[in-house]
Amino acid sequence: MRITREGFDWAVAHAVESNIKGKPAVRVQWDPERGMNHEALPHRSIQIGLTREAVDMYVNEWTVSITDVTPLARQIHEKVRARDLDAARALLPVERPYGTSTAPNA
Repeated sequence: MRITREGFDWAVAHAVESNIKGKPAVRVQWDPERGMNHEALPHRSIQIGLTREAVDMYVNEWTVSITDVTPLARQIHEKVRARDLDAARALLPVERPYGTSTAPNA
């Protein structure tokens, strides 16, 4: 899923941690990140959960495109099963740090 930067920024700005009670529009938690062999990595990934208000905006305003990555996931899986981790990593999308909207090159 590709969504607008404005939509993602809205979700992050309205998020609360998943352990906080109440009915927020967005909940977040930090999950352990895993490597190619399911080994723990030294950083975490954000998991974002949307409730009704945010889901409506996600579907009707924020969504830019939907891409089926199943064929790519299968290619990566084949490389991992063949223990060709360099080739598997080469197929992964580039990840960049998320910066604030006002930051240059964000």
